[in-house]
Amino acid sequence: MKTLKSTLLVLLVVSAFSCNKDDGDPIPDNPDNNGESSYSITLNGTEYSNFWDSEGEHEGQAIFSTYVDNSAGNKGLSLNLADEDNVVVIDAGLTLKNNGQPFPMSHPSEGWNESSEFSLVTISVGDKDYVAESGTATIANLETKVITGVAGIAAYDLEIEGSFNDLDMEEQGVQITATVHIQPNFIQ
Repeated sequence: MKTLKSTLLVLLVVSAFSCNKDDGDPIPDNPDNNGESSYSITLNGTEYSNFWDSEGEHEGQAIFSTYVDNSAGNKGLSLNLADEDNVVVIDAGLTLKNNGQPFPMSHPSEGWNESSEFSLVTISVGDKDYVAESGTATIANLETKVITGVAGIAAYDLEIEGSFNDLDMEEQGVQITATVHIQPNFIQ
């Protein structure tokens, strides 16, 4: 349930960016977004990692990212990563500044609205769900492909470093670092 609430909050952030009357081009017939992608997370001294390529079997594993640039000039990225092998889920709603970098990570204690200037990141490992309280997310090598007028898919390298709290409030100030490389087939 905690993961569901966090995922819904991330999707709210992304959907607020994507409102527009322009339908643009239809989504291609093969929206496979698992090109050569990988992640690595360090949590309490333990590293979790995995790699996806376009040729392998990846049942129970997915990595997907969308890019939004709406008519109001708001830009953002969403990231959804699920790895059943390591029981890891990363959900991120990254609001981008004018320089293309995400606003600092924070927890929306006052709620979220279209002018919010923070990025939301949740990371689940096993039965623990963590939400970022503070920290940074850095984007490199951003490439986008617009699919529906204001939204599309994105390829990039993401570095996350921050202080996270367990949603059960059993652990606070947990330092988590993560690296994500996402390369969708559409952009290759």
